[in-house]
Amino acid sequence: MSEAIVIKSRLDAHKSMLAYWMGLVEETEKEYEDKCVEEVRKAVLDSCNHTWKQLRSSCREESFSFARFIFGYHLDRCGVRKDRIARELNRSVPTVFYYPENYVSETSKQFKSLAEKVEKKLCV
Repeated sequence: MSEAIVIKSRLDAHKSMLAYWMGLVEETEKEYEDKCVEEVRKAVLDSCNHTWKQLRSSCREESFSFARFIFGYHLDRCGVRKDRIARELNRSVPTVFYYPENYVSETSKQFKSLAEKVEKKLCV
């Protein structure tokens, strides 16, 4: 992932929090994170045809890994904290740090196909 994309996603997250602190947005950080988690979860589950329980499992099958990867990446873009993403996925925080850093460089056709489906559902 390029440094420019990382900086932009962090700026977007900071803008959201700044708007909240300035009183322009009435939702709390937790409400915002909850809303992001639900939207991204729905998009990923609708796109990959797995259950939430399956994605949180320790299964290393490629399709599950890709779905977790995409879920974590989009939550990171929303500004959701890494520890929250790790708890949602039942993964370690260092694993979650891997997602946004390597999302753009993933070359698998299956991954790209699933990522495009999720992005369409999220209107990204």
